[in-house]
Amino acid sequence: MTGQREILDHLRDVARRRRLVDHVRFGREVTGAWWIGADTRREVTTSTGERSPRCPVCVVGPLHRPTQLDLPPVSSPSGSARPRAGPPPAPGRGSARRLAISYVTGQNGDVNHEHAFVCGNAALDFAATLRARRTVRFEMFATPDRLDAWFVECGLVDAITPSDEAGVERAKTLREAIYELVMARCWGEEYDDEALDVLNAAARRLPATPQLTRTGRWTEATTDQALSTVARLAVDVLSGPEVPLLKECGNPECTRVYVDRSRGTRRRWCGMDSCGNKFKAAAYRARKQSAPQTAAS
Repeated sequence: MTGQREILDHLRDVARRRRLVDHVRFGREVTGAWWIGADTRREVTTSTGERSPRCPVCVVGPLHRPTQLDLPPVSSPSGSARPRAGPPPAPGRGSARRLAISYVTGQNGDVNHEHAFVCGNAALDFAATLRARRTVRFEMFATPDRLDAWFVECGLVDAITPSDEAGVERAKTLREAIYELVMARCWGEEYDDEALDVLNAAARRLPATPQLTRTGRWTEATTDQALSTVARLAVDVLSGPEVPLLKECGNPECTRVYVDRSRGTRRRWCGMDSCGNKFKAAAYRARKQSAPQTAAS
């Protein structure tokens, strides 16, 4: 299981809320996983030597490009050795097919800890910093320095006073309010009063103010000033002429909302690199796999 704190915290929270804590083993590394076709079950081995003959396995990572790890062979319950990593045998009754083990994903199949700016508006990019909300919920603002990096990388400021944990929590509160309001606008629903209060309170604060220096423009801000700037951008995009252009990414795993400024507003993805190409490739492979079965039937 991944050692990343934010993902582990999310998994622990889910396990606690679903009363599954007694059935989850944290702090162990999966060293092998196989699908036993004859018995329709999965077998998993861990770094502590445990073997679970009936274990549901979440195969995570880039499903379009799984990584086959070079793991040592493990004896089966009957005593025969499992094959080492390599091309798996053709699946069929009685075959033991090794499952690909990879890494926990960020947004859409790839581990990507870099901030992305593909939505066409900084407030929408800000709302998308909790990635894959419906699945893994990958938190980009895991630490204060990640929040500071976002402000600088998006171009809102040139320098930021170092944030603290309280600043991160204020940022997350504003982000969730923006996301809720954006989705309400996309779905044609009424705005939530609490979300409006959070956004407007942030927008009323002093924003980041650019200064003219001998070398050009320079913007330095505190966390709250930067958040005020983000809030004002959200007000602009939610009340401006581009409201009809707001769209959610066509990849069901992605929860970004972007401004579709394409000709004919035919854009489907938040970005081709982040979602479009991968989704199309996965769909193509799915069609190829189903084609022989359709022909046979």
